[in-house]
Amino acid sequence: MGFGTGQVTLELTGFDGHRGGSTIHLDQPTDDLDAVISYLERRIIVLFAGALAEALSPVQTPQKGIDQARASEIFLSPNLGSGDDHTKVREALMLLRNIHNVAYYDKEEVHRQMTDIGNRLWARASELVEQFEDTIVGLACSLTQTLEVTGAGQRQTISGYMSEETLSGLPGVQALPLLEP
Repeated sequence: MGFGTGQVTLELTGFDGHRGGSTIHLDQPTDDLDAVISYLERRIIVLFAGALAEALSPVQTPQKGIDQARASEIFLSPNLGSGDDHTKVREALMLLRNIHNVAYYDKEEVHRQMTDIGNRLWARASELVEQFEDTIVGLACSLTQTLEVTGAGQRQTISGYMSEETLSGLPGVQALPLLEP
């Protein structure tokens, strides 16, 4: 998508709870309006893809694909790990809407325009997550292999980490093509 990826982290926070993160670098210039639009669309797709990837079928089940209802719940709930992503997407959607529709409209029309853009980019993110499902699940499994327990009692944490070097050295990551939004 035109971004470089740095480290990836995972922290288990309790029963069925976790926090994940990754460092994203913009590797392409944004020297004109088309480049800014492309950046915003790609960034939204990447943010949506995080929630969609969390809603993939578990590796131990025979079915494949995204549980769209679960992905939406993950993305919209501030308690399920995507609260910051939701805020970032809303801001980027507003920028995209304002670039594409410079005229002022009433609140309902602005909301509809943002929803249309968001739905288009959610569909593209879903398509990409399903296309690269095996790679995503493989990376998630690799990340869980790095989990370590630190501390004791109430201060116990379980976390994992993959460095930029480790991540970029994985064959599945190396095989990923550069994608357009």
